[in-house]
Amino acid sequence: MTEDEHRIAARPRESGLLIVHTGNGKGKTTAAMGLALRAVGQGFRVLMIQFVKGSRHYGELEAAKHLHPRFEILPLGLGMMRPFGREPGAKDREAAREAWEKARSAIVSREYGMVILDEIHIALHRGLLPIWCAYPALEGFFRETSHRRVFVGVVEGDAPRQKTLDAIRKAGIRRVMLVPFMLVAGTHFLEDLAGEEDSWRQALESAGLEVILHEKGLGLNPAVVECFAAHIREALDVIPTQVQIGGVQPPVRHPVSAGERRP
Repeated sequence: MTEDEHRIAARPRESGLLIVHTGNGKGKTTAAMGLALRAVGQGFRVLMIQFVKGSRHYGELEAAKHLHPRFEILPLGLGMMRPFGREPGAKDREAAREAWEKARSAIVSREYGMVILDEIHIALHRGLLPIWCAYPALEGFFRETSHRRVFVGVVEGDAPRQKTLDAIRKAGIRRVMLVPFMLVAGTHFLEDLAGEEDSWRQALESAGLEVILHEKGLGLNPAVVECFAAHIREALDVIPTQVQIGGVQPPVRHPVSAGERRP
């Protein structure tokens, strides 16, 4: 291992961070490039996968060569589409799927300190990728970190339920714990997961599987509550205590801990 790699390995393990740059006009890729430059400077490996660009040679490709092998860009698209170019076709969809598979593998592998999905919002908006395509990556992450057989399904959208059921049967699983990945186990849980008709529970039981229901949402998980409490504490730390708003002095703050209730 290099000196940088030893330094990174010695750092305490931290949770990941998802940053979304969106909106009209220019600046999204540029902002991501700035983050990439900082990450490389801290010794991280960075991978940028471009879902649309690929038919022309852009300046960032030349810039990345000077930072190789710390920074790598893969332009895997077939070029701009409407309103700036042509209508997307089957080859664009195939290229987007291949780009997504590379991105998913890179994220799950943990070989990179940062993975940039450049123009993925265009691929989703133009129908080159299904909206639910991110769930396999989430599934892979759960399996890697928990070392358990985890399957991720959705309660709305076009994600094929039968594909998940087939994978469960193929794995030889006979008992399933159905866990809501929701803050509150409300209507979606009662109807779409645990309901008597057209629900995940009904589909699993019809497939001959024993189903155990976990009836608590993430909001009742102490570790999740602590994550929210930590974010609140961090936000309070950066809010000036002496700033007056409209001539009114803000109230004195007190430390907030997980599980503590305030009126």
